[in-house]
Amino acid sequence: DEVDRLLTVRELYKGVLWEGREAGLPRRPSETPYEYGGRLAGHIAPAMAELRAITDAYVAERYGAMETPADRLLPLNRLWRRLRVALRGQVPATSPEQGAATPVTAPPVRRG
Repeated sequence: DEVDRLLTVRELYKGVLWEGREAGLPRRPSETPYEYGGRLAGHIAPAMAELRAITDAYVAERYGAMETPADRLLPLNRLWRRLRVALRGQVPATSPEQGAATPVTAPPVRRG
């Protein structure tokens, strides 16, 4: 889904923290952003590049006092959308074996 405005790097990283927590992988108080990223990456291997790019931008802003150029926000927001999908894929889903509803089809209508 598209956003009405671009999220800042800090907002993107807060989203990483929130989605990680929702997926059962909260950041530990003692973890650095890179340590947390390494732990998350083990669960979302296909989105490692996205996670690394957002973490790099966050660390540069938060600890390096470097402002992210405006022209980098759109690509980072796109990366965030892909990363969010990967993180949400970590939330346990109910499988048919666990009692999920099975789609029911209507019986054929007899004509005649």
